[in-house]
Amino acid sequence: MFSTSVICWRTYSARSPEYHFSTPVAAEDARALTSELCSYIPASSLTMAKRALPKEQMVKLIVGAGQASPSPPVGPALGSKGVKSMDFCKEFNARTAQYITGTPIPALITVRPDRSFHFQIRTPPTATMLLTAAGAPMSKSKVRGAGNVPGPMNNQEGQKGKTSNGSPTNGHAAFGTVGTVSLKHVYEIARIKQSESRLKGLSLEGLARSVVGQAASLGVVVVP
Repeated sequence: MFSTSVICWRTYSARSPEYHFSTPVAAEDARALTSELCSYIPASSLTMAKRALPKEQMVKLIVGAGQASPSPPVGPALGSKGVKSMDFCKEFNARTAQYITGTPIPALITVRPDRSFHFQIRTPPTATMLLTAAGAPMSKSKVRGAGNVPGPMNNQEGQKGKTSNGSPTNGHAAFGTVGTVSLKHVYEIARIKQSESRLKGLSLEGLARSVVGQAASLGVVVVP
């Protein structure tokens, strides 16, 4: 039996083999030549089809509650994935209506291969809740922590960190502390964070300790 397809045979060259078409050959020879030809195909080419398969893509954003709009960062981040940003904005604003307008809300968006999407919203960042509860002063229209904190072992109201002549003094850079929160605030924040599915396995006490540690790094003093 002879193969009905035209098979190419190899001529040796110094750098790369060259292939020329010949007349049909026996089926056994065709299989042997096909196997030999495949050995010269780069592995990257063989896996190209597998890499080209569409997969779900993840997009992480932090958007103010009730303030999502097609402007940056939402528009460019979703537009590059082929998603209509207005559809996301409408749903996001509806789902964050219970928060104070402008509260930073993290969103994890999953874009499917057909360009449809779904997303999860998480609780506000711990730093945002701590600074808001502490009544930290505004700096350039944003609530910011202290720039030179005294450290967790000396985190008391009125304390300042180490300074030098070269230290910047703009914003809150010269502040040691920016406010105080009570233990009740700490446990309330820990309960809010525990409501997230990814943190449900952690104990409330462990989360509260984490909140206290972050408070020290922001210059927020925890009082009884």
